Amino acid sequence: MSLGLPEVAPPQDWARGGSEHAVQIEPDGKRIRKWTRLAPEGGLGFQIGVGHGWDKATQQFVAHVGWERRQTPAEYLERIALFNRLFSDDIRFEGYSKKSDGAVVIVTSQRLLEGDHPPQADIDRWLADRGFSRVRSAGELPAAYRARDGVVLFDIKPANFIRDSQGRLHAIDVIVSRWDDAGFE
Repeated sequence: MSLGLPEVAPPQDWARGGSEHAVQIEPDGKRIRKWTRLAPEGGLGFQIGVGHGWDKATQQFVAHVGWERRQTPAEYLERIALFNRLFSDDIRFEGYSKKSDGAVVIVTSQRLLEGDHPPQADIDRWLADRGFSRVRSAGELPAAYRARDGVVLFDIKPANFIRDSQGRLHAIDVIVSRWDDAGFE
């Protein structure tokens, strides 16, 4: 089957990576390649749903961020483009690959960054310096919202950030969406 896209060899180990990706370092040691797994119910990644309202317990207006549904491949690639613009990154679409069961997966790559994972307080300050405010999210994963452009960040936990040797923070696997993409005004 030809999709009219570059076919990429499968990873050496499908089990290496997080729940969403299989990962391996490219031979030149400069990039990480990611094979994004399809969910059993179809789609990949997650589309973020955003709501808002008055929290009676805290007596504050709050935004709520949570998983809405699985993304289509096009939405997933749009999310990557937004991530690149937002964080001046270079995530690249490399093509597709096939698992032994015939399932097709999207293959991307991004710069390999070396360093450590910063504490959550450092991430929160770094995001606040860029205009983001923490918001309540579905589940236990932290989220942030920036009102000036409606950008929502989800999964902003230490494992998804790197502090390099110069002390700079880099987002590496943060889920990015826009308030209006989630169907809210």
